Amino acid sequence: MRNQRRKGARRFSAGGVPGERRRCTSEVGEFIVGLTEAERAERYAMCLDLVRQLAVYCRRKAVKLPARSPNDLLDWVERGVRNKQGAWQLGRPEVDWIVEQMRQAYKTTLDGFEDLENLK
Repeated sequence: MRNQRRKGARRFSAGGVPGERRRCTSEVGEFIVGLTEAERAERYAMCLDLVRQLAVYCRRKAVKLPARSPNDLLDWVERGVRNKQGAWQLGRPEVDWIVEQMRQAYKTTLDGFEDLENLK
């Protein structure tokens, strides 16, 4: 009785398929785990746009709150970004990268370089 399939149930093979991404096969097709190159490029563009927005936001807040040191301001913005991680559907590595790039971009603007278009 335990080897019988339920009516309408599909067979599933947990065997891996060689390739770059982890995959599972079944009667219905192939399930790929992870991002495609197009999805990865889209997320990178989204994160880069967020870095630019945050650098501008930090600069605006620095003018409004001159009593705050640059490090205090960046820590404050970082906490805000980390608190919104779930709402923005960001993974931890993405948030870490965004925060690092935001700090670098903000410090670059403090040194008089305001070319955020060339941020990498």
